[in-house]
This record gives sequence, C-alpha cells and structure tokens, in this order.
Amino acid sequence: MNNKNNFDPDDIRNRGDVNLHPTFYWRAIYDKNTRMYNLMPFMRINNGDAGRADWMEVAVTEKHTIRYRDAWLRFKNNQQPRRTSFTTREMMNVQGFRDKYEYNKSMILLPPENPYYEQLISDFSLKLTAENIATLNKLDGVVVEQKDEASAPDVRSREQRILDLLGMVADKLDAMDARIRDLENK
Repeated sequence: MNNKNNFDPDDIRNRGDVNLHPTFYWRAIYDKNTRMYNLMPFMRINNGDAGRADWMEVAVTEKHTIRYRDAWLRFKNNQQPRRTSFTTREMMNVQGFRDKYEYNKSMILLPPENPYYEQLISDFSLKLTAENIATLNKLDGVVVEQKDEASAPDVRSREQRILDLLGMVADKLDAMDARIRDLENK
C-alpha cells in the first residue's frame, strides 16, 4: 500500500527529490546566559508547489547542508564570518541592529537602572546581510576585496534568477505588510 495516497496533494512529503531553491543567510540570536549574540545559519525555502509560493524560514541542519551542498558551499565561501559570537557593543556597528536596539529602548518602560532592562532591550534576533557579515569581519581585521559584480557573468539558471527575484519581492511585501499592520495597530 502506498502511504502517499493519504497525504494532501500539496504536502511536502509528496515532493520526493524536488529542488526547493533555498536562500541561505545568517541570523544573530541573543543568548540570555552569555549576553552575547550568536550567529546561526538559516535558510529561506519555498515549501509550496510550482503554482503557489509558501516561504518558510528554518535553521540550517546537517541534512540541509548535504542536500543543498552547492548552494551551501557558495554561501559559506561568500559570507563566512570570522567568529560567531559578538557582544552588543560589536553588533552596534551593524545599522539594522542599531535601529532595532534603539527601537526596543523606546518601547521598554522599565528604567535603565532595572537589572532586567538591558536583557529586555537586547532580547531579539536579526537577519544579517552580506554587508553586515563584512562589517563584523572588519572588527577582527579581515578585509575581503569585493569583486566587481557588474563584470562577472551571471551563471545562475533562468529559473534560479526568477526564484531569487520572487524571494526578494516576497521579502519586500512581508516588510510592507508588517509596516501596515504596525500603523493599523497604533
């Protein structure tokens, strides 16, 4: 008896070996015990069928690094951080982090003398870009020469370029939706 008959046709278990085109990135996550931000690899993957996009973001496991080996190695070569633990002071060099940190300061009603104040404003995670990783690597004296991307030929397939573009559009729509929800809730 074939168990696939019991699954919904859109269920991921029916996919088999379909390539899901992941997009890898680093996420800085606050660790309350050490009071440091740890960088962890995450990936954004299309979990939907060919007709509908269903994006989900998951932590990268060993299974993912094996299944998407080529994309993972490209990501590691382009965005390898020198180290994976950073203090709040070091993370303040990243503009997106600084903005979120200042926003949390404005939202927390505890006085700064409270022992939980720093922990509350620091307790968040942040998606990092390639530029953010380069900024953090510069703290340790690592300077990577940027290749001229305009002169480099694009070796991605047409489908991969379209998926990358759709992922970028989906990110922008998610950000716009969050801003609209914030405005409606105020």
